[in-house]
Amino acid sequence: MKLAGASSRRARGVLAAGARWYVAQTHPRSEQLGQSHLERQNFRCFIPRFQTTRRQARRSVTVMAPLFPGYIFVEFCPTRDRWQSINGTMGIKHLVGASQGRPTPMPASAMNAIFERCDGNEVKSLVPDLRVGDQIRITRGPFSDQLAAIESLDHSGRVRVLLDILGRATRVEVPLRSVGPA
Repeated sequence: MKLAGASSRRARGVLAAGARWYVAQTHPRSEQLGQSHLERQNFRCFIPRFQTTRRQARRSVTVMAPLFPGYIFVEFCPTRDRWQSINGTMGIKHLVGASQGRPTPMPASAMNAIFERCDGNEVKSLVPDLRVGDQIRITRGPFSDQLAAIESLDHSGRVRVLLDILGRATRVEVPLRSVGPA
């Protein structure tokens, strides 16, 4: 069961009969390795990701990073599937919450909330939708706890805001991760 074409089913969170989503902890930076080996064993996997910018060799590089580093979601039915093999899979440490001989499933409401925020394996947005003119609060940096109005947004992860400094509206550019709701 290859999952490349199952993204629409995955995005809606449709499960096979009797199946639930479980969490597997991976070895450091082994999410992809664990996923590929689990999929070879016919387990359906899900690794939500988001786009981020990292410094690499003095340059900024845009990469897709796991939303939950060190963890992947695995779908299976504990009475039908050979789920014990997950703990011995390359890249996987163990299933999270396995007690009394059975793993603990993720609550359906939690998985649905994750699926609602995702498009395939990519997280759509980690911040609330922002629009030009919205009031925001700067949460980090030298202007933290200051209220500002959004003047413009760009796709590089920065926001230009109008900040009231000494009674004048001053344009300031801040990282998107440094703003929050007013």
